[in-house]
Amino acid sequence: MPLALAAGACAGEDLTAPELVEAHFESPTVVVLQFSEALGPVDEVDPSAHFRLGTAMVVELEDSSIHTIYYDLAHHFDDGLPGAPPPSVLSEEGFRHGFTNVVRVEAGASADELRLSLSYPLEVEVCDAIAEAEAQGIPVGLHLHYSQASRPRIEDLSGNALEDIGAWWVSGFFAEAQDGEWPLLESRLNIPCPSDPL
Repeated sequence: MPLALAAGACAGEDLTAPELVEAHFESPTVVVLQFSEALGPVDEVDPSAHFRLGTAMVVELEDSSIHTIYYDLAHHFDDGLPGAPPPSVLSEEGFRHGFTNVVRVEAGASADELRLSLSYPLEVEVCDAIAEAEAQGIPVGLHLHYSQASRPRIEDLSGNALEDIGAWWVSGFFAEAQDGEWPLLESRLNIPCPSDPL
């Protein structure tokens, strides 16, 4: 191949990783993700190794320190919103079911979409707690966490991998606290609660 053609081919190569640009609940058990470009096949992607959804809120403790507490969607805030996480929050006792895992990932209606299916539906208690926190001015949100992990993983048509989004929480405990406001979740994207949580 002539050098000019080779240089042109390299110049046109796609080196840009896909980015998550929007997410919403299609139903209490299905989340639709939209990306900045078309994606490659996802048939072999292990959803539980790459994806997790969770809630998180930023709290100020009595000593004025700031912490972000991350929760699995199985936690329904039965004890009210936290000023600090009580010991029961950091255990697996008292919540209504097991971890809310992503159990299926499939292509969406368009080439730049994915559909994630959850092991348990998002329940109204979680959305009520988020709404209550928002009404009190507490920074809160429902977020997607994603880990590149190993192949097969989410990639665009050129093989560029979706970058980590709060990857540490994909295999995290039921609830965890981190110092600061939204640490390790810089690229967070709030997902609105569905209109009909269970």
